[in-house]
Amino acid sequence: EDNEINHKLFLRQLANVGITSVDSAFNGVEAVELAEKNPYSLILTDVQMPRMSGIEATRLIRSIPAHRFTPIVALTADTSEENQTNCRQAGMTKFLAKPVPTHEWAALAVLAGQRMAKRATSSGQVSNLPA
Repeated sequence: EDNEINHKLFLRQLANVGITSVDSAFNGVEAVELAEKNPYSLILTDVQMPRMSGIEATRLIRSIPAHRFTPIVALTADTSEENQTNCRQAGMTKFLAKPVPTHEWAALAVLAGQRMAKRATSSGQVSNLPA
């Protein structure tokens, strides 16, 4: 999220559902660079970002082996059918319209937890997920 007010709000909402370890990118180029270095359990992206759109960033992130199946969620104010189609075609898992309803933040925590559990199971590690 490149809007500072929305960014702070999103961080607060994520913390409210137990997601406190968060890296932030303020444009699509930074998002791809972070994804190349980190095995995330969930990636949230604004569709319209500076330097590189969330759609183009998603295409590049999907080419990273560690993120072929990572949930990537679009956050956008543009709810047009065309935008939703473009997001799905780029490889986004879910599409959320801003403002994001409270119950959707909890659903994102569940999605992240499922991905963490899959990653831990496939690597033989034990994972301490919040209940």
